[in-house]
Amino acid sequence: MPVSRYKGTEIVLNDLDEHKELIESRGKKFIMQHRSRSFKLPTPAEIASLNLRMHVWKQADRFWKLSKEYYGDPKYWWVIAQYNQKPTEAQVSIGGIVVVPTPIYQALRILGY
Repeated sequence: MPVSRYKGTEIVLNDLDEHKELIESRGKKFIMQHRSRSFKLPTPAEIASLNLRMHVWKQADRFWKLSKEYYGDPKYWWVIAQYNQKPTEAQVSIGGIVVVPTPIYQALRILGY
């Protein structure tokens, strides 16, 4: 079963005035949200313990597609994004190198999951 990127995050009630229109459009008085998690960057020693696969970014690539290809599950896209410090595919250029840390269980352990 995949590890959720929300594991260990605090859930907070959002009733901020700046979101009032969105909240009311959903027929709600508030929404529950996960608080953003602080990302831990791996140390050089931790990175050395991984098998780093280098992938040349192509036009149709997406993090979820790489996750499916290298991990067998598209739900781990966020691990690749976090190790590359690229929150979305928009930050990756065609021809750029994307590092895919393997094995997935080791990459997750290093990130604190």
